[in-house]
Amino acid sequence: MDHHIEEQQQCPFGCGKAITDLHTHRLKCPKAQVADLRQSMHQEKEESTLLKEQLARIAHVPGEEEKSREGRFAFLQLLEATGRYKEIREGLPGFLETMCKRGETGLTWEEWTLIAASLRAISIQKRNACSSLSVARKNCKTEEDTKSVQKYAAIVRREAEDLCTFVQNLVDERLNKVDPSEQGMVMCERLKADFYRYLGECTEDDARLKELAELSWLHYQKALDTAEAKLNPANPARVILALNYTVLLVEMIKDEKRGVGLGQRELKLARENVEKLPEADRDEAQRAVQMLADYLSPFTRQSEHPGA
Repeated sequence: MDHHIEEQQQCPFGCGKAITDLHTHRLKCPKAQVADLRQSMHQEKEESTLLKEQLARIAHVPGEEEKSREGRFAFLQLLEATGRYKEIREGLPGFLETMCKRGETGLTWEEWTLIAASLRAISIQKRNACSSLSVARKNCKTEEDTKSVQKYAAIVRREAEDLCTFVQNLVDERLNKVDPSEQGMVMCERLKADFYRYLGECTEDDARLKELAELSWLHYQKALDTAEAKLNPANPARVILALNYTVLLVEMIKDEKRGVGLGQRELKLARENVEKLPEADRDEAQRAVQMLADYLSPFTRQSEHPGA
């Protein structure tokens, strides 16, 4: 009978282990995690340099038709479609400043969605990196490996802090001025709350986590107070706010009863008021309502079948 003996090789990342499956080993090797992060950071730097000239298109140049608001937003959409979220972050202050200079006030729901989704995509990268490095640290076998992982974890956490600060400043210095509408007020407070919550996912310090949870709660509540007073319950800005606020209460503050109660109340009101929205806004509202319903679904089933 023939016996198949898998050929072993040394880990190419330098951990010293003999391996047979590089892909499986890569997921657990601390040195591989660090190498991947280093390569990603280097690639981001190179690609960012190549797009510096393109970013100039977002700035206002008098007399050029392509620099209209629609043209500038179309370029941001192009960056989003190609995953160039870092460049969107760099271009947003100029895009919003140009709107202020031209007296263009008010952001459409499409513009708000692009801004929030693009900044969130950057945050997801940081949160995923923090999660991967946390796993890598647990698999470290030597003090050298631990120090190397901790070094890059500190870099990623600092970048997450910088992103949160950037968003807070963008809201205070640009977005509040560009869109002082009732919907704009809700979106500005929601963005602040979102990024305090996202940053909480990157911290391992209990005191800092508590501080971020309180800051996030403060801004979500402020946004909700405005939304309840000024917006139709089915307005997508209010529904997504309810979803994100529910996530904070359930997953970060660990108050499931209050969080689910909030979400269910807002979901019921939204469903009752969708038809009161202008017909052109109903599709967007229905999508937002479905997102909230999907998040609440497991809790609803649990309450209906407590013994399951």
